[in-house]
Amino acid sequence: MLSRALRQVEETRLSEQEARLGELATKQDLLVLRQDLTNLETRMDAKLIAPEGKLIKWKIGLVGLIIAQFSVSIAILLKLP
Repeated sequence: MLSRALRQVEETRLSEQEARLGELATKQDLLVLRQDLTNLETRMDAKLIAPEGKLIKWKIGLVGLIIAQFSVSIAILLKLP
């Protein structure tokens, strides 16, 4: 009976640790996306004098990164207790 209780405690701790690792991975993904967004904004500022076709590509990429960052933020909020 005691060993069953200990096993349940160990399984609970393992589940909690796995959940924490998942949260950390998601937060790390968000940090990477934010850094990518910052880098893209910096490069986009440097390319403002580029031809219009290239500027449109940068804007599309920037919108894509913003959507991805928003999606990861929502995922983090849904995982929080």
